Amino acid sequence: MNKSLTYGLLLSILMVIAPHANHLPLWVSSLCGMLLLWRAYLNHSGNPLPKAWLLMLITLAGTGGIAVNFHTLFGREVGVTLLMLLATLKLMELRTVRDAMAIIYLALFVIITNFFYSQTIPTALYMLATLFVITGTWVQLHGRDIALEPRLRVAATLLLQAIPLTLILFILFPRVQGPL
Repeated sequence: MNKSLTYGLLLSILMVIAPHANHLPLWVSSLCGMLLLWRAYLNHSGNPLPKAWLLMLITLAGTGGIAVNFHTLFGREVGVTLLMLLATLKLMELRTVRDAMAIIYLALFVIITNFFYSQTIPTALYMLATLFVITGTWVQLHGRDIALEPRLRVAATLLLQAIPLTLILFILFPRVQGPL
């Protein structure tokens, strides 16, 4: 896997989970941060990715810790917490284009979960910036030889082209009364 693509995926996941840091238990935020740093180190050093048994052990320990912390494995808070942990863990097994696509889709899904906690204009602007980074990474995944500036231009063009459809959906989609 391309080193710069991996850094783009790391930045994408970091940007989508960072706003959740004050909603997640401290140990989950710390674990996610350590996993991101470990993956960045592995990418930089060229060392091999961890074995599947180690990732399974971390996954089971993290899931068990979440179950103990929340006393359940169901609900919005637990689901978002599990999603953050599993998205970060997915980076630790990034080997193929399919893995990269799964990470991009996870990042796009996690953007939505940020609006469970805040529906303000600054949150929307931050999520738009995050979406821009994710889209730039997506463009890099499919056009590996594209330099940074043209890649960002393509990402911006794609996002601008999506605005009319977004406005139509905003106007026509039924509104849910009450908080998300």
